[in-house]
Amino acid sequence: MSLVDYLAYSLGIMYVSDLRYGEKVSKEKLSHILKRKISLDDFPEREWQDVCEYLTGEKKTTKEEARQKLLEYLRDS
Repeated sequence: MSLVDYLAYSLGIMYVSDLRYGEKVSKEKLSHILKRKISLDDFPEREWQDVCEYLTGEKKTTKEEARQKLLEYLRDS
């Protein structure tokens, strides 16, 4: 299972696009999953980069940067 699919599954949403556009997505729950439920090593670097770019619109070069940007995006939006 890919990172984006895992996040959608963990949030109980049917469509990956709901991660980005869905009003029912709990940013607090998504943040909790990113911080506490998965580690950086659970998914390849490219998947972290892809999810970061998909949700935030920003490209990052490492999985550490990608996760940090995702958490900032969720906190600030």
